[in-house]
Amino acid sequence: MNDENSKTCRFCAESVSVNAKVCPHCRQWLTRLSLRNPTILLGAICILIAMGMLAFDIDMHESFLRPGTDFSPYKNQISVTESHMIFGTNYYEKAPAVSVIAIVTNQTDLAWKEIPLEVRFFDKEGTLVDIGYGLYFDTLYPKSDGAVKIEAASQRPLADYNSYKIYVGSTRDPRSILK
Repeated sequence: MNDENSKTCRFCAESVSVNAKVCPHCRQWLTRLSLRNPTILLGAICILIAMGMLAFDIDMHESFLRPGTDFSPYKNQISVTESHMIFGTNYYEKAPAVSVIAIVTNQTDLAWKEIPLEVRFFDKEGTLVDIGYGLYFDTLYPKSDGAVKIEAASQRPLADYNSYKIYVGSTRDPRSILK
């Protein structure tokens, strides 16, 4: 090859054309800044992936720091609209148990997640005899209902359980990651 039309490959020291992008002998890329160079292409892809991960991370931090809507003003708009007390046996311990099956209604325009419920059981004189705790695990969407079962292992004879009252605890906005 003519010296003005050729150059030396820096990888294999063979003579190649000045216009060659890939050495025909060792198959190494001779141009560093070509997008067709696999190293440059891989680097550009890695930079794009890193930028995407950074944007996702920033979004996650913003949603993590977002506390969500305060539940306090809406507490009276989450209610138990229907409930029934059932006597039976605890499935795991085979011991006497009292359960309450309830319909929880969300009358707000917001969704709420993991609504804690407390059931207080009373005897015929109105004395507190037991307490059961439950959690509505799913998200309760605006203007909708959900069912929940709250079971308490009976500490007293089932005949002592005469009435009950269900209390709704403080819940959180499902858009918030904070617990």
